[in-house]
Amino acid sequence: MKKINLIWIALVFIALFAVGCSKIQSGYITDKLVYLRNPQIVSAGVLTTSILPELNGTSQPIHFFIAAAYDSLGIPTDMLTKNVDLVVWNEPYNLTADTSIALVNAKRKTIQMPITQLNERSGQFTFTPASNLAPKGKYSFDVRMENVAGSQVFKNAMTIDIQQVLYSTGRCDINIMDITNFGGGYITAPSATVNRIERKPTDQSPNTISFKIVDKYGKPWNPKAGEIVPRGDRPSFPSFDRFSKQVNTDSTMTWAYPFAPFPLGTDASTYNAYDVFYRVLMAHVAIDGSVPANGAPCLPGKWNMNVTFGFRFLYDGDWEVTIHIGNAKRI
Repeated sequence: MKKINLIWIALVFIALFAVGCSKIQSGYITDKLVYLRNPQIVSAGVLTTSILPELNGTSQPIHFFIAAAYDSLGIPTDMLTKNVDLVVWNEPYNLTADTSIALVNAKRKTIQMPITQLNERSGQFTFTPASNLAPKGKYSFDVRMENVAGSQVFKNAMTIDIQQVLYSTGRCDINIMDITNFGGGYITAPSATVNRIERKPTDQSPNTISFKIVDKYGKPWNPKAGEIVPRGDRPSFPSFDRFSKQVNTDSTMTWAYPFAPFPLGTDASTYNAYDVFYRVLMAHVAIDGSVPANGAPCLPGKWNMNVTFGFRFLYDGDWEVTIHIGNAKRI
């Protein structure tokens, strides 16, 4: 019996020695890398970030790298990963103080960086405003992930869809007011059409924005004759454009601007974003129907129309914006 016990003890020691000499696996690395928002929509020219990937318990620390990028046909491309020129701000734009192009340009510089960056620590993708240099469409990325347990390459881990968004919008509404400043309420909201006029690449003339307000028959009110005026206590387009004078014609209000996106910054008042406020004077307005506030008839020539609208243009060029008022006519 004593001999048998000694044999068992010897076997246990041999087993423990074998375990001690074998290599113990350190850490864990997943075989799946998932971005829940995939494909990621990227608005060309707008800074965009992805959500963090699902790591499924992968041991930290982790390092992420872009292993490859492909165009919509699956062909390898460096369009999104090579360095390109990107204009950035050294200091914040100040709507009140920066009243010349020279003052604005003093706060900007051009740097070299890729359209796409992958945070090495978090795995979060960032797409810079230089995305407007890439052809719109879908692209995909292979991602390499490394940690103490090894390395994995995840094919097509992230897909993006670069979409060309030409402009963003704010408010678009109308309220009416009589000569005593009694608020008659909001009438049917207007609609807006925006056209970007193509220009030749060699055209170095200033970018322009032209606004027109038309009645239900398509007849424009006349800014040059004073039929449309800014509301003095609220922002109008010159509040954002300190670099050029407003040019009025018998149908349009036009401004030049230096570069997109424009307006460069928001109004510092209590009003929202890039909204502007104009008034079509009562002497030139006949509104259909009744006054929303009290149901009385909307008599011609008795109600000012306060028109509010907001746009931000994300590309250089010439823009024509028409505000259509469907329940009023010019008189």
